[in-house]
Formats: sequence, C-alpha cells, structure tokens
Amino acid sequence: MYTFFRRIAISVAVALLLVLFALRVSARKQQSVPSSSDDDKQTASVEGTVVRAGTDERLRKAQVMLSRRDDKDRKSRVAVTGTDGKFMFKGVAPGSYDIYVDHDGYVARSYGEDSEGKGAAILTLVAAQKMGDLIFRLQKCGVISGQVVDEDGDPMPGISVEAVQRTTRRGKISESRRFSFQTNDLGEYRLFDLPPGQYFVRAIPDYMRRMRPSADDLGNVETGTKAATDYAPTYFPNATDISRASTVQLKSGDDFSSMDIMLVRSRTYKIRGHITDLTEGSIGTQYSLVVFSENQQPVNVQGIVYPKSHDFEISGIPPGQFTVFANRSNEKGAAPGLAKVEVIDADLGSVNIVIKRRSDIRGRVVMEGKAALPKYLRIFLRSTESDFSMSGGLPQARVKQDGTFDLENVGDGFYEVDASSECDECYLKSAKMNGLDLLEKGLQVSGEGSQPVELLYSSRSGNVDGVVAKSDELPAVGAKVLLVPDPPDRERMALYRNAVTDQFGHFTIRGVAPGKYNAFAFATALGFDDFTDPEFMQPLESKGESVSIEENGKQTLQLKLIEIDSK
Repeated sequence: MYTFFRRIAISVAVALLLVLFALRVSARKQQSVPSSSDDDKQTASVEGTVVRAGTDERLRKAQVMLSRRDDKDRKSRVAVTGTDGKFMFKGVAPGSYDIYVDHDGYVARSYGEDSEGKGAAILTLVAAQKMGDLIFRLQKCGVISGQVVDEDGDPMPGISVEAVQRTTRRGKISESRRFSFQTNDLGEYRLFDLPPGQYFVRAIPDYMRRMRPSADDLGNVETGTKAATDYAPTYFPNATDISRASTVQLKSGDDFSSMDIMLVRSRTYKIRGHITDLTEGSIGTQYSLVVFSENQQPVNVQGIVYPKSHDFEISGIPPGQFTVFANRSNEKGAAPGLAKVEVIDADLGSVNIVIKRRSDIRGRVVMEGKAALPKYLRIFLRSTESDFSMSGGLPQARVKQDGTFDLENVGDGFYEVDASSECDECYLKSAKMNGLDLLEKGLQVSGEGSQPVELLYSSRSGNVDGVVAKSDELPAVGAKVLLVPDPPDRERMALYRNAVTDQFGHFTIRGVAPGKYNAFAFATALGFDDFTDPEFMQPLESKGESVSIEENGKQTLQLKLIEIDSK
C-alpha cells in the first residue's frame, strides 16, 4: 500500500512541475514577442484604390510608391494593385511621406495632385493611424502619330519628331521638349504616353537629311555644288516659325493620327571664325562645336574645326540668336569657350572663341555648433552669369575628414558659394577668401591661381512651421510655401527655403539661415527667378508674411493661400 501511494505522489509532483514549466515558458514568450495589437499602436497603415479618371474602372498592376521624406537614401516601399485596383501598406512608421502612383499608359500622380498636376501634398502619419480609402484617379495618356514627307511627298525615314510645349513666364518664353521619336522606314512616327495639354509637333532633320537635294537641285549634284537651301526644323503641318504652327490640344485618352508633316526648305547660313586656345599643348588638339538656340535648345548642325589653323565653319544655321560653344575633346582641364551671335540674312565671319585653362580652388571648412562636420558635406559653386552650362554640372567637391576640399576644373566667371549635407539644420554661415566676403560679393574666378577659401558651416539655424489656409479657411493641401530673403539678399539662391503642406495644411521648414524673410504660400510652384524680378515681386510684397529668424530660433506662421497664374 505504501508503494502505491508513493507512486501516486511522484506522478502528481511530476505533473505539477510540467505545468509550472509550461506556464513559465508561456510567460517568457509573451514578454519577448509583442502582440499584433502592440504593433498597431506603434505603426500606421495606408490603403486605397487606383481608378481610371472619369470612370469607375479599377486599374490593376499600378505601382504605388511610399517614400519617407526624412530618409536620406529615399528608399521606397512599393505595392502593386490587384484586379480590384486596391493597395495597402502595413507597419508604416510614423512620419511624413510622399506617395506616387504610376501605370503604363497613364499620367503618374502624387498624393493630393489634381488633374492639372497641381497640389501634390505630403502625407503625415501618426502612430496607430489607419489611413484608408485613398483614391488615385489616373488620366489616360494621349497619342499623336503621322508621317513625315519631303516636298515631293516622299517619306523621310530617320527624322526626329518631338512633342513640344511652350510657356511664358514673366514675359520670357521657355520651350520644353516632352517626347521624341524617330521616323521608321516609311517616314512614320508615333508619340505616346503624352499627358493632356497643348503641344506643337516638330520634325528635326539631321545634318545629312538637311543636305538632301530637291528635284530642282539635282542638276547641281553632278558638279558637286551644295543645294541652295537645307531642310529646316518644321512644325506641323509645314511651318518653320512656331508662331505660324498649328497646336494640338490633347485630352485624356485622345489618339490623333494622320498628323503629317511636310518638311520645308529654308535659306540657311554659315558661321566662320577662329578658336583661340590659351591652354598648354594646343597644337594638334581636337575640338568639338555645339550650337544652342536662344531658348537653350541644341541646334542640329554640322561644325568643322581645321586642326592646323584652329579656324572653324558651321553650316546650316537658320536666322536667329545662338550661342556657339567650342570645347577641347577629352580634356577636363580646359573650360569651353563660347560666343553669342545673331544670324539675320547673311553668313557671319570673324567670330572668335577663347578657350582658357580651368582653375583649381582649395579651401577648408570649420564647423560651428556641432562637434564634428557632417559625414557627407559637399561644397559647390552656382554660376551667377550663364543661363546654361557646358561644364556637365555644378563645380562641386566633397569635404574630407580634416575639413579640406578641392574644387577642380572651375571655369572663369562669377559664382555663388553654397554647401549641402545630410544635416537638415545646417547652413553655410560664412565664406571668405583673402578677407573678402564671398556670400555678399560672390566668388570671381579668373586665371589658374586663387587664394584658399575659408568656410564656416553652422548648425545654429532657425525653423519655421505653421499652417496654410484657403480663402474659405479650410486647410490648403499641397500648397507650396517659400521663404524669400529680403533685399539685398534676394539674389542669393542659397537662402531660399521651401516646403509643401500636408493633408492638414501644415508645413515645416528647417535649416533657415538667420535673417529677414517674406513667407508666401502658392497653389502652384514658381521658379526662384520670379522672385529676383522686382516687377514680379512688387504686387506680391504686401501678400507675404514678414518673418525674422534668429540663431536656433523658431517661428510659427499662419499663411493665406495666394492664387496666381503661373503662366
């Protein structure tokens, strides 16, 4: 009997030990693995639907990209819509985001953007927020197609055809080439994926096509003489001047076919001149020539430089104003020379283009505020003279760990000095060379030698935040907020700061250099060049909000949305 009760006691003890062990393991699991409800309290979610504009048609295979704005690498999370057109992002960390939707054959859209491409906004998410029922309405792209023929009606293969849009900003005409396509062997072209808008269609023959003789000129070919005229860039249907061209008003999903273009012959001229090369070892050097029109578009012409004399000749130039660039081929140390010319009704001669050796500029950066320089600090120069550059970008250099930097191959001219880094609150406080204030006077580069540049980079900037309201007092979603420095600092592009409002009309601008500004909020983005134009600024000065920023200061603003025609 004793043995029987002993066995029962042992069995009960073992069972109790197993239960206690199971309870302890379960408690550990609960402590180490958070529940889904805990995750929901720490993160947010975003979901929505992509449809075709004007219909209820759900779009599948649309790519939805979610990017956190303070992510320096700008990595995106991507979701693809299913047959129901829906997408979802789970486990989204709180913060400010951009959402962008793209689909083949449709105009891409950002969150908050309307059918005219205005109002793209920031999406602000907080912990546990469930942002649902977002709807992106994508407009169907348009198509323009046709054939390019010569004056005899024969097809012209290998011709570049472009869809061009023109806008006028403060009296200055700008031209934007949106799409380009080459005609096939039948002279046919097809421009697709065109957003709704007004277009000019332009055919641009290459140089050899421009030299193609007409039936009237065939007699000259046997004697080797050049045809009296060349094919000129021609706008639909047959105009060489854009003021006489027909426009195409493209709506969502439009497909315009039979937009045939007949190339027009036009009298063209030659530009002759000489390249003066002041760099070392210019004997036997090869040069390249590039011509830009007044509206900064490259002109498809043929230029020849004679190696021994350095004389040059450019053929096929139509009437107009141009900038001619000459550059040493495969030579980084030489700045391209340029000459501005105007062709009216005759050939030009005696055009002189000077090529000089570039300069190397060295300097040092000292940090103010933070203990160490930012890891990825770059110094760059912004030209204050040229509308465009052949240098391949802004002269820039990365700052080394000891604070030194080398700006190499800088061409002659006047520049604004600026800096950028991953430090959002940092700004360039001081720039001096030989005691001269470069932030006020600018940097003049002339010749190969220069004094060291001394820069002070500071983290003691100010912040500006606030809200933008429309005339009905509702939040202005996707408003463009711009801080414009007061005169005489208005020419300094480095001082301008901008931001976009979120779904609540809220904005934040960090890294503002101490000083006096005017804050403006617009429904559409405007270029910085507008705000350097006194005539443009005069009626706006009273509509801005004055703000004074001190070191480490913060200002909160209540702004009214300014409605303005940006065309």
